[in-house]
Amino acid sequence: MEKTLLKYLLILLMLSNYSCNKQEENSSNYQKNVISLNNGNPWKANPETTYGILIMKKKMASFNIDSNLNLYSKLVDELTEEFLVIFEKCTMKGESHKQLHNYLLPIKLMFKDLLNSNIKKRQKTFHTLSSHLEKYKYFFY
Repeated sequence: MEKTLLKYLLILLMLSNYSCNKQEENSSNYQKNVISLNNGNPWKANPETTYGILIMKKKMASFNIDSNLNLYSKLVDELTEEFLVIFEKCTMKGESHKQLHNYLLPIKLMFKDLLNSNIKKRQKTFHTLSSHLEKYKYFFY
């Protein structure tokens, strides 16, 4: 468990270095920055980003929300790995890149709450993350 938490903290630290906009993290308000559309249309995302979101959605769909904290920890590890791949393979530039960061930052914050010792908080965050991942298609293609 300590190794998982340490790995998670190191990954979060690394991700903060990838972020173009240093933003204050507040897990009680995941969506600090509003995601805007491209003149009413979704932004074009690189294929690796879209694929990474799809993998994350599949992992969420196959997860049992009533699982214990150890299984939530494993889920967060798997989601974090895919999250890192999205950042590593990102080739987006300009406004679409900024909007992608606006979309991804709340996911990063939700990972922390998926490890909360309170099962109700974990379950609520699980639903929030699932919903957020589903909204990707409205902002990016």
